[in-house]
Amino acid sequence: MVCASINTWQKPNADERCVRRAETFRTHSTTAFCGLLVTIFMSTPIAEELGDAQAIEQRITDLLGEMTLAEKIGQMSQLNASGGNPVHDLGDRLRAGHIGSVINQVDVDTVNELQRIAVEESRLGIPLLVGRDVIHGFKTVLPIPLGQAASWNPELVREGARVAANEAATTGVGVELRRAWVRTRIWQANWASPWCVDFKAMT
Repeated sequence: MVCASINTWQKPNADERCVRRAETFRTHSTTAFCGLLVTIFMSTPIAEELGDAQAIEQRITDLLGEMTLAEKIGQMSQLNASGGNPVHDLGDRLRAGHIGSVINQVDVDTVNELQRIAVEESRLGIPLLVGRDVIHGFKTVLPIPLGQAASWNPELVREGARVAANEAATTGVGVELRRAWVRTRIWQANWASPWCVDFKAMT
């Protein structure tokens, strides 16, 4: 059966490869722009108008209309800011609007300075999305996701996530990168039970 599958397999033609790449780019672009819109809401004077959906939509349209292609691509760019001197190393690219997100920087002074450059020294003043891989706790170490799922206690799991989120927020982290509920790295998932996955997602 394996040999038959190999013999009948055909390499995708150029058109099929282009379609797949376009679909992948579209998915990633949509995700990145969602993050961009979140930062717009958090960083502009329209915060007091959050109840006015029309004003929000207009602000989004205006801002996207002002952005160059390079700035749009920059908002979809995420860099690791954990090594070296992030303020020095990333400063010029932040000012040019070529970085939209950083990860793995948890020093609050460094994060604040990166945000200051992005907001005060870039042309459009769009703040950074600051992310961190917070899988099972931040300063307070919690059981691995597999262990949390084995508790069958959604309230306890929710409380653990709240503690981790609050601790991460004190360092300037605004986006917690949680692993997919089902994946091959078993310890970061909730095993293979659909019910267990659904239960964990509900928390």
